[in-house]
Amino acid sequence: MVGVKQSGRGKQISQNLREPVETCPPVPLTALAKSTLARKSKWEQYARDRDRFARRILESEHFINPVLNVLHRERVFASMYPHS
Repeated sequence: MVGVKQSGRGKQISQNLREPVETCPPVPLTALAKSTLARKSKWEQYARDRDRFARRILESEHFINPVLNVLHRERVFASMYPHS
């Protein structure tokens, strides 16, 4: 089927609407992508997220604990409000 369009200058432009569409070759899956596709279950996703979250908490504990220490908080409070 040929589509006919009007251009801005009054010329007709024809376009073949049944030309084959070029496709890209399929991209090979990596080992990580294959293992991710193999684990499709929601519960497996939840378990991975839970483990990932627990690991991030343990990693961030090293930085957060000194700030939450009572001595550190008292020193910061004393430096911010010296007359209290």
